[in-house]
Amino acid sequence: MLTRGAGTHKNNKGAALIYVVIVLAVIMVFSALVANYVISNLQQSKYQERVLQAYYLSASGSDLCLAALLQQGVGGANDTLLFTQFNPSITSPAPLTDTLYLDGGLVDLTISATTRDGERWIVIESEATLNQSGVSQTTFLEFLYSNPLVQNKR
Repeated sequence: MLTRGAGTHKNNKGAALIYVVIVLAVIMVFSALVANYVISNLQQSKYQERVLQAYYLSASGSDLCLAALLQQGVGGANDTLLFTQFNPSITSPAPLTDTLYLDGGLVDLTISATTRDGERWIVIESEATLNQSGVSQTTFLEFLYSNPLVQNKR
């Protein structure tokens, strides 16, 4: 029978615990990194959603403004806001402004006229601001006075 001497005996009882603690620490660090990554992606996607909401609110404001400009009164085609404010006989029409309170935010509208290549263009600038977040987006709708179906959106 072999017997060990007093100086040759090793005590390995605590080594497994140290390895387990190191592995758990590494797992916790990776878990924290993954959680941080997920949270930042969620925040970014929420912000992108608010930007899209503001964009569509702004585009809706432009469309409502165009419909209001083209709405005929009892006088027919010459009884529209477009004709009374921006017809070509008015050399320097003053810009019109309005604010729409729509579901989710408000839309500030500015309607102005410009001349390009001898043709009158109407420019609708629509800036929407969401109620809770304050995120805003601006869109522009330009159309030809003589044919409102000819449009540029940006």
